[in-house]
Amino acid sequence: MNTDASGADTTLNLQTGDTFHIRLRCAAGQGYSWQLTDSSFSKVRQEGKQTFETLPDSKAGSDGIQVFPFKALKVGHETLTFIYGQPFNKPYPASAPRKTYHIQIR
Repeated sequence: MNTDASGADTTLNLQTGDTFHIRLRCAAGQGYSWQLTDSSFSKVRQEGKQTFETLPDSKAGSDGIQVFPFKALKVGHETLTFIYGQPFNKPYPASAPRKTYHIQIR
């Protein structure tokens, strides 16, 4: 299952053992990226490292897609929140974009 950021919070309904990918557009060439705000979750786990995909017909330094792979481990609810900014400019401002995924595992 793949999911793209589209503004509002997103709810994903999954089964135990499902793998899914959170796909978030970013301006990596300008130093911007998405970061998980908290990684202390127990019902899902990150499955490998995040990757970056370039957009079709893009030039060097263009926007792309960050892909975060996860696996649903056990029944319950988990919330994954991402914050967007330049990781070398911390703390992130209160106005930094955020994207929240509510994961429901059955």
